[in-house]
Amino acid sequence: ADIERMRSIVSSDITFTHMSGRRQTAEEYFSDIASGRLRYFNIGIKNPSVEINGSIAGVAYTSVLDANAYGAKGIYHMSAKHWFEKRNGQWIMINKPK
Repeated sequence: ADIERMRSIVSSDITFTHMSGRRQTAEEYFSDIASGRLRYFNIGIKNPSVEINGSIAGVAYTSVLDANAYGAKGIYHMSAKHWFEKRNGQWIMINKPK
């Protein structure tokens, strides 16, 4: 739960959406991780597919999460797509481009 490292690789305005549909700002999400309300034991990625268009990249994959999410412990399989923007030579996670 290295919150400072996580802050360094996401855009300050990013929002996270949980499998329940709940949306959180980065700081709300990081607070839940820091408090232990959201705890990841292992995160696996299956079938990644990367598309790059200039300084924007999209990564689609299936994640396999071993987690305790707000009291619900289990292994969760979820399809996801995340977006990244290259800033100062580093890929930063961003919200979906418009």
